[in-house]
Amino acid sequence: MKPVRRPGWDVFITKGFLEMKKNVHDGKKCAFLTHIGDDLCSPHNNAVKSCEDLKQQSPHIDKLLNAQSTEQIQNNRLRVKTSIDVVRWLTFQGYAFRGHDETLDSKNRDNFLEMIKILASYNEKVATIVLKNAPKSAKYTSHRIQKEILQVMASKVQDKIREDIGDSKFYIIVDKARDKSKREQIAIVLRFVDKYVAASREVVFVHEFFTNLNFIINMQKSQDILNAINLVSTAKKLIQKLRDDDWDKFLENVVSFSKKFEIDIPDLSARYIEGRGCNQLNHITVEHHYHFDIFNAAIDFQLQELNCRFGERGVKLLTLRSALDLKDGYKSFKIDDICSLAEVYYPLDFSEQEKFNLGFQLKYFELDVHNDLKL
Repeated sequence: MKPVRRPGWDVFITKGFLEMKKNVHDGKKCAFLTHIGDDLCSPHNNAVKSCEDLKQQSPHIDKLLNAQSTEQIQNNRLRVKTSIDVVRWLTFQGYAFRGHDETLDSKNRDNFLEMIKILASYNEKVATIVLKNAPKSAKYTSHRIQKEILQVMASKVQDKIREDIGDSKFYIIVDKARDKSKREQIAIVLRFVDKYVAASREVVFVHEFFTNLNFIINMQKSQDILNAINLVSTAKKLIQKLRDDDWDKFLENVVSFSKKFEIDIPDLSARYIEGRGCNQLNHITVEHHYHFDIFNAAIDFQLQELNCRFGERGVKLLTLRSALDLKDGYKSFKIDDICSLAEVYYPLDFSEQEKFNLGFQLKYFELDVHNDLKL
């Protein structure tokens, strides 16, 4: 409101007040009371109101803007944190981020957006600031934002690996395979001795612990190799026996199982008809088809796979390798096997004279290790 300009309104701000003693004790005509006035919009009352407003700083525009800015920053941080948590979880699980239809009308917007929706359903604060409730300029769900979060995580992991490796030795194993879309997928394995194991060598009892642990692991590994070889050999013999001698017993078990659960059994003595009856083979029965075309064929495939993975030469090499294990009182140490290993598998690494002397040297070695208490 516009102040009422009555007499005395400009006393303090323009002319000044020179006759205070003369006018302050004049009852209702007191200069101060006259200056205050009865009107709520008098200059004095307006000045008092302005002073009170100045003291109350909470409604000031700068305070309001600052409070609003602080709340916006907190919401943005929570929104970004939600996206980071989703990216981290999907990355650790190896799941895809995007879908073919991420529109608002889609029933399945795929993993990233659907995971944010799930988090919002468990947290009201998150629900009020993400997805459709987020500002268009600060949703933090775009493909570019997802890539930037992944890049930051990858950078952190690389820095941590470099810090752990330090000056230690390391090696990298790289393997690749083709997925269903015929795209090459590469897997990278980085192996190294971290600083804790390296530092343990300076502590005697810790170093001894790791030395003994390594010995136990290697011993168990060698034993596992021999057990695996024996297991494969036994499995191949049992499978071959099943193929050659156990068809009748197998068929009897199948028939018994079918009768128990009321499964229809075809007439095994009937002629086998291939397809829809176009090709009828008079000399082949249904039983002959199941026996040779299915049962034997399946077993032959398994035997072929085992022979391919565990060929005679490879199995022999692994068996001879166990002769080099100096454990359990040199129980596996066999001179003849070591000589065969050098003769058959490493002919270019030994001269004829070295092969001839190897047997004598191994006999001396075997005698010495049994007499040496340290070994």
